[in-house]
Amino acid sequence: MRHFLQYWRTYNPEKEYDTPLNFAASGQFERVQAGDILWSVALKEHRLTLLGRLVVGDVVGRKDAVKRLGKNIYGAALYALSKPGTERDIIEAAGRVLKQRSQAAQERLEGLKSP
Repeated sequence: MRHFLQYWRTYNPEKEYDTPLNFAASGQFERVQAGDILWSVALKEHRLTLLGRLVVGDVVGRKDAVKRLGKNIYGAALYALSKPGTERDIIEAAGRVLKQRSQAAQERLEGLKSP
């Protein structure tokens, strides 16, 4: 199992947040194969944001991707399809992590204040 980072340039949070990350499209998936992990990231509000993890079940061309996913997919030469049963919703982890860090830092600061 190998890990790959994929930058999702066309990510649209209003449309795609909290939807299943069940495929990724790119012309650069020649080395990706079943069992590999794709970590998808995108820019959101000028911050690099982790969208999620895709466990690759298969890498196919556009014709096969349309058969499996339908016509409403991004245009690309290759599609990494998720391994069945491993699909997860897009999470936008950076915002959650940042919020947790801010809250923890605030709690530490409040603990340092004298009564």
